[in-house]
Amino acid sequence: MDNAELLEHLNEQIYFIEKCIEDYDKNEIEAKRVATHIRTLVHDTSNSVSLLKKLNSKEIMFIDTNAPKNAFANWKFNKVGMSGGIFNDKTPYIGIVGKDLNGNPDGTVSIKYFPIYKEWTNYNSKIDFETWWNAEIYDNRNGDVLTRKGLVLNLANKDGGAHIDDLKQEYKSFKKNNIIQFKVNDSLQGFDNIPAYPAVMQIAWELLQSIKQGIIDK
Repeated sequence: MDNAELLEHLNEQIYFIEKCIEDYDKNEIEAKRVATHIRTLVHDTSNSVSLLKKLNSKEIMFIDTNAPKNAFANWKFNKVGMSGGIFNDKTPYIGIVGKDLNGNPDGTVSIKYFPIYKEWTNYNSKIDFETWWNAEIYDNRNGDVLTRKGLVLNLANKDGGAHIDDLKQEYKSFKKNNIIQFKVNDSLQGFDNIPAYPAVMQIAWELLQSIKQGIIDK
């Protein structure tokens, strides 16, 4: 396959990811589909070669939006009387997504994970592929840890992206909405959604922007 054909495939994968991002707000399960496109673009095995490797382009730098493990970041509090002081070193770490706590007029609180690409402005925070792919994005402080690679491959290979199989424990724990809980009106409350889907959408966005800057606009 010549370079022109490979670039045509690359443009198709870019289109697929852009379409998934466009449709994500309508249905979060677009994350399952986008995971397969991420895998096609970057995941190499002994039996298959990723599209970026075929293009000799895995040496580009990858945009990193992941919050540092011990930093208080990507949290939004709107009309909610909470602050960073409620967190400690035992609080589960979820770095790749935003967390939005919104106080409602009736006294209830809506808590939701969201991909932060709509608000991201720092396009200069970049790392090499291996660091990006293998960086921890989740640690429940109880033995379950996920990297970008682990999340994408679980979604693509086991949770309906391209295949269905038994889920690994660390991914199963990332599909829960009560990883982090808050005391609201004297009751513990988890999030309204799970972090797995917005997290993989954020990874897709990072990859998309990295390819556009490192290959398309090169």
